[in-house]
Amino acid sequence: GAFLTQLSLNAFNGTYNRLYFVGLPGDLQVVSRRYDKSTIATLSRFQLFHAATRFSTVDVYVVDTNTDIQLIGPNYPSVLYAGGFSYITIDDGEYNIYVTESDTKNVIAGPLAVNMERAKNYSLIVTDSSNLAAADLVFLEEETP
Repeated sequence: GAFLTQLSLNAFNGTYNRLYFVGLPGDLQVVSRRYDKSTIATLSRFQLFHAATRFSTVDVYVVDTNTDIQLIGPNYPSVLYAGGFSYITIDDGEYNIYVTESDTKNVIAGPLAVNMERAKNYSLIVTDSSNLAAADLVFLEEETP
């Protein structure tokens, strides 16, 4: 087969790395993120990565299931393409996740109903979809060490 892209990664024993391949065919880039897989006994942990090439920035809402996002601002505004954030703590519970174009209420992905349990880690990846005006969401429950 043909090489799509190549990367050198300095990895250390006991560390975890996640590689994200982002970009358009013929122009793939690799973004490496090191993360801590440990858990917190009393809270959930949540991380986000934005890989939808059609949107340079997005706003992300992680809200209670009965919250109308038209009435509030985003929890995570202006998340840059090929970026995101490492784990943040969040109370366990049921949430809806929405992604909008930055500085608008134009929903491009969601609502995605999720249940986050304490002492677990979760990841959300915003990806391209076959609909040119929308994005898809991939929600993962992390394995614990």
